[in-house]
Amino acid sequence: MSESPQAIESGSSGPQRRRLPLWLLLLVELALLLAITFGAYLWLQGQAMGQAPGFVASNLQGEAVSLEQSLADGPVLLRFWAVWCPNCQQEEGMIDHLAANGRVLTVATQSGGAAEVAAYMEAEALSMPTLLDPDGVLMSRYGVQGVPATFIIDREGEIRFRVMGLSSEWGLRLRLWAARWL
Repeated sequence: MSESPQAIESGSSGPQRRRLPLWLLLLVELALLLAITFGAYLWLQGQAMGQAPGFVASNLQGEAVSLEQSLADGPVLLRFWAVWCPNCQQEEGMIDHLAANGRVLTVATQSGGAAEVAAYMEAEALSMPTLLDPDGVLMSRYGVQGVPATFIIDREGEIRFRVMGLSSEWGLRLRLWAARWL
């Protein structure tokens, strides 16, 4: 007994679909996840954009330093930190290294006066340029709720990037480089 052509056609499920390999499906899912994460990151970064509040603050030597004069040579990494902050301590060496090779201003906030901050920096062998913000006034002007907090400010005084919490040296270097060209 042979089946009629109609019976064969009705029993078939149509053209066979090729299934993608599992590794390719995982790669596509990972790419989508990264795209969504990167999009959210860019959206959050966009919330930080705007003109950086200008300031004049004293450094450890008692000299007045302004944001405007610091931006004269290009973008600046402005870093808020505190001597009592364990996360800040994790990144001290990295920030000090960046400061030796780039445009960095750090702000010791709610950490005491010049003598206390200078003693801490000497004990930790840090030489990064540091401004004093003993009462957290400057920190408040930048909307910083906790430390560490980092802002990358371009030559025109626009905040290009904001990082709340820990970051990597290369991540900060790339942001500084990007601020020069954005």
